[in-house]
Amino acid sequence: IFQTEILCALLMMAAFLAFITSRYVLFCAFATIALLLKETALTVPIAAIVLAGAWWRADPSRTLRNLAWLVLPLAIWFSIRAFVFNYGNSIYVLSSGTHWGWLLKPMRNLLYVPSTLYRGPLHLTRDAIVTHEPRTLLIHGYQLAANAAWWLAVFYAMFRAWRRAGRQWLSSAPEPWICGLVFALGNICLVELLQIPDSRFAYFWFALGPAAIFAALTHGRHAIAVALVLGFSLSLPQIFAVNRALSVDSIRNYSLAKHSGMVLMQLLGKLPASVSTVYLVDDMVAQNTAPEFLARFAGFHGKLILVNSVNPILGCKAAQPEPLRYHVSRTLAGTELDYLAPACFYPLNKAPLQLFDDHNEVKRGQWMTYHFPQMTVPGAASGVVDAGDYDPGSHWTVTVTDPACIPAGACIWLGLDPTRETYYALNN
Repeated sequence: IFQTEILCALLMMAAFLAFITSRYVLFCAFATIALLLKETALTVPIAAIVLAGAWWRADPSRTLRNLAWLVLPLAIWFSIRAFVFNYGNSIYVLSSGTHWGWLLKPMRNLLYVPSTLYRGPLHLTRDAIVTHEPRTLLIHGYQLAANAAWWLAVFYAMFRAWRRAGRQWLSSAPEPWICGLVFALGNICLVELLQIPDSRFAYFWFALGPAAIFAALTHGRHAIAVALVLGFSLSLPQIFAVNRALSVDSIRNYSLAKHSGMVLMQLLGKLPASVSTVYLVDDMVAQNTAPEFLARFAGFHGKLILVNSVNPILGCKAAQPEPLRYHVSRTLAGTELDYLAPACFYPLNKAPLQLFDDHNEVKRGQWMTYHFPQMTVPGAASGVVDAGDYDPGSHWTVTVTDPACIPAGACIWLGLDPTRETYYALNN
């Protein structure tokens, strides 16, 4: 999925370059492909239409032809979305988990973009203030200060762009850096509106936005110093991230995932032909990739379903041997997994909060139902809820009612033993 985001950002950049060189047919091709890959490209044709001075011509026929090439990607996307694919509620990043989500979430995202440094959640910052925890306060304070500095730079660039091209917006083509600023702002405004924002949605902003801002700064005082401060504010956290990635604990976690993955591939490859479905619990291997490709690579021709995904916590070591964490049983409703989370791991790819019902249950597809009795939602009382900021609890259950699992041995469950760095078949 992240490779797709990078490809989409590259296509968006190609569309931008085609636009500023007045190659509108190429723009239409790149923008359409990008938009069909990811809806984060939705702002590209919109930004191009807004920059009317670039494509408006004295000849009305040329103007209409240029406008048609700019509008065509949107028309194709809307047509395919309406008549070909049934998206339903799959675009959960635009769905609000509360009644006030469309108002409160963009306000919260002002602290996240344009730097994407401060991830919060807000209650951690609030708790650090109450408990006077210096390390968290220092990190969050730095992230918020850097984000505020980037917002000031954005507003300054917008001011400079308006001073230089505002009065001739419809009569002459703006400078390339102004076009780049409009395209980049479109992307960052989309991320601002998302209910579940992520830095991968802002790849296009980071590819184009800072360059446009630095171009605007060249017309002011102390341009080099300001540009260095802005660049350093983003690069410093990355230096710590690289150092953390190369630490002993990080390499140990990588070894755990690698060895467990090798064992999993061997297990999948040796399964009998009678097994049609494998339910993988505590996945550390597939995670954000498509599990069907992992199954094919291992030589398994059935379905591989990821029940949940986890990642090891850096530097954490379990104090004592863990008790039995899985219990798979047959019930009248189907097959039920009683699950206890492993120590020193955190969950990945949690279900969006707006999909849960009042009983802390969430359905996944036609046959799977999760129940989280220990689930807690920080900020629920105040209405300031992050769709991904909740604690599912260490104990939960999942029930599978797929009739394909009725024959004995048709479906099996695989669980993780982090101590032995292996996956194993659970008793059914």
